[in-house]
Amino acid sequence: MPYRYFLIPTIFITLLYFGITYLYSEPNPIIIIILIGLCAAIMSFQNLINDWWFSKFNPKLEQQEIMWLEQFVPFIRDLANDGKNEFFQELAKMLEKHEFIKMGLEKLPEELKWMALSPAIRLKIYNHPKLYDEYIRTVFYPHPFITPNQDWIHISETYEEDSVMIYSAEHLQAAYANSKLYFNPALYEWSKVFVNILKIDIDIDINQCELLLNKLHETTIEKTLHWLGAKSIHFPSIAIYALLMDPVSTLKLFPELANLTKQYNL
Repeated sequence: MPYRYFLIPTIFITLLYFGITYLYSEPNPIIIIILIGLCAAIMSFQNLINDWWFSKFNPKLEQQEIMWLEQFVPFIRDLANDGKNEFFQELAKMLEKHEFIKMGLEKLPEELKWMALSPAIRLKIYNHPKLYDEYIRTVFYPHPFITPNQDWIHISETYEEDSVMIYSAEHLQAAYANSKLYFNPALYEWSKVFVNILKIDIDIDINQCELLLNKLHETTIEKTLHWLGAKSIHFPSIAIYALLMDPVSTLKLFPELANLTKQYNL
């Protein structure tokens, strides 16, 4: 994250100053207070620093990265060129500010990062500060996992207290490798957060949810729960999921969802 470009040197200077002055004299308490205060200020205003940095230095994806995204991310294929360019630009920014944590993975492929964040960018969370500024950490396990919050085997989770997304890398990769067959856990988790944080009211029942899942992946609620390792499914999030995965078919089945796409510019 860009704010670290300022924080790390400031911490280094603080420690260096303290170490040198401690060896040869007594550290000046005023200078120490100023340096520590500067560190605290950088941490407090990290979002403003990040925004300033991106206004001056816009990160960009490489052409091969764009080609990969166009091939494997199904929910950007219907976007016009302007929409795709905005997607690529915002994804490059979010990659810079996001923190990725690997649990049991020797190496973290760049593709996994794109898979985890692409749904967030497609939902345009950069237009919603509460989402964009708080959800900045993603954890990857190589396989299905257990957490203190969900003590059964599952493949994805949103830990709301710390605003952290958690994924099984194996299942996330499968969902992008064959988007017709496998339910996408990242798109589902981000859809849940999108609905819950923004308090979006979507009237969808179990039969409509079953119909959408059958249309998208030729699957059922029961099979989707088994795939996710979940105990329940969030129906409104399935509506958002379907709108992004297959907007044409979804709006034919449920034209009332058209207002949602206009309201949130999806």
